[in-house]
Amino acid sequence: MQPETGRRRSYCSLACRRLAERKLRVAEQLLARARREEQKARLKRATWEGTAYTKEARFWAAEVQRCEAELAALLAGSGEDEADEQ
Repeated sequence: MQPETGRRRSYCSLACRRLAERKLRVAEQLLARARREEQKARLKRATWEGTAYTKEARFWAAEVQRCEAELAALLAGSGEDEADEQ
């Protein structure tokens, strides 16, 4: 519940805040892994020049983009959904 006066709460409760923090931390970890795997795949592609490595590099590049979009969405909506529902 929002207070009558003062600054609006970003989160409805401590549990909602912790959940948002966890989602953000997991998204950051997934992005870091995707970036590492993309770098490895690009190195393999440059070294071995195989089509399998090209597909792998494309996959991880797309995964990096997906993770970045997910992270941006989490940061853009940090807590607004939870506060509006209460």
